[in-house]
Amino acid sequence: GHRSANNDARLYGASLKILNDTIYSVYMGDENGSSIDDTEVFIQKTTLNGELVWVKKYPLPGVNDWADEIIISGDGFVVLARNRVAPSDLILFKIDHEGRVLWARKFDYSGNDNTISIGSTQGQLIEANGSLYFTAYSESSGSPDIVIVKTDLEGNISDTCVENSNITIVPVTIQNPSFFPVTLSVFNASNNVVNRTPMQPRKTSLESKFLCERSTTLETFLSQTICEGDMYEGYSMTGMYSDQFTTDEGCDSIRNLELTVATELFKEEVVQICAGNSYAGYSTPGIYQDTFVTMAGCDSIRNLELTVTELFEEEVVQICAGNSYAGYSSPGIYQDTFITMAGCDSIRNLNLTILESLSGFASVSLCDGSVMGHNMVGTYVDTLTSVAGCDSILTLEVGGASKYIPNVFSPNDDNINDVFTITQFPEDALDLHYFAIFDRFGDMAFETDSWPIEWNGKTQDGKEFQNGVFAFVLNYTCGSSDVIEHGTITLVR
Repeated sequence: GHRSANNDARLYGASLKILNDTIYSVYMGDENGSSIDDTEVFIQKTTLNGELVWVKKYPLPGVNDWADEIIISGDGFVVLARNRVAPSDLILFKIDHEGRVLWARKFDYSGNDNTISIGSTQGQLIEANGSLYFTAYSESSGSPDIVIVKTDLEGNISDTCVENSNITIVPVTIQNPSFFPVTLSVFNASNNVVNRTPMQPRKTSLESKFLCERSTTLETFLSQTICEGDMYEGYSMTGMYSDQFTTDEGCDSIRNLELTVATELFKEEVVQICAGNSYAGYSTPGIYQDTFVTMAGCDSIRNLELTVTELFEEEVVQICAGNSYAGYSSPGIYQDTFITMAGCDSIRNLNLTILESLSGFASVSLCDGSVMGHNMVGTYVDTLTSVAGCDSILTLEVGGASKYIPNVFSPNDDNINDVFTITQFPEDALDLHYFAIFDRFGDMAFETDSWPIEWNGKTQDGKEFQNGVFAFVLNYTCGSSDVIEHGTITLVR
């Protein structure tokens, strides 16, 4: 045990296995006293010399945990355990070499009414032929029986009358366990041997039976198709259904039903035929409804929308001069025959009109603005698009006056853009009233009331201005309009 000699504990060894020079032992009991009801299961790992590697506690669901046996299985160990206090359940769980739980399952039986608690040493566990076998305890109305159970290597069982489920077991590592050596007393004993004559053997009989008879009659599979609106065995929707019944022997019987409801009871068809042909007995356009019987014996309704392709089409088309339509580029009436997607002959009459290109002339007056994108005096030829999408030529004569105001100049005596100049088109077209330039402080830098407007970037007393942005105001007459403009000039030396 893992309690020191001066502490109360009541622990019972149950079983051990040796693997790779290591001892794995399972025991149970009350680690904190002498109770035989408040017990838990422990597993410890030691060397062959008894040196402890680890010891862990495995709290099981239920009351009065008990362990019967531990066996080597695959990559770990399987433990058979149970609850000794009613209601009692059998428990299988598997651990790896470090004591971690890999899986755990609980078992109960339909014939076990759990009124009698399970006693000691009533379970045994073995592995053979890829399965686990263990003995279990079952009782009904005070009559106990021993049951042999077979599962796969993960504790799964297919017997429908056995309630088995996954459970969770969380190991708790015992911290600072205390172990101590003991001295064994060895003595020789001599026994009196008494010869006896055995009694004649007596015959007895044991009756072996399945808690539930497992045969092909206990689980059946049935596939059935019904019509929409009908019902089979209480079901009216497509799906998989599983029902449990009780056989004459009192065992569970499972019926698996795969039910299909024939839902394709309504069909829509849209069909196009050529004039003179027929479909499903119909040759004129319209909507028709017919009722049929499916292979499942259900009514099937078909709605047919029938279209009869017209064989004649009139087209009136206008195109621009120089273009073509359907291979034609001259005005006229043309007749062509085509094959439709339905495979029918179709005659088209085409009435084609050619729209000639248009030409026009306009004369406008420009007074410091923009006409159709033009802001300079002159004659322009523009190609436009008519409402019909054809090219139209417009000759535009722009008269009046315009001007050009630069927004930057560099008076650095390199003979390139040294003087700020406002240019008018044509010359003397604009009547100047006043022009002035101001520095960033609002002081007058330059002013004039007559053409030409030219500034060399100096003050009125001849001093040069440094780099900067200057504001200007311009007042002039264009035609019958009096115009005042404001803007900025950047000086860069």
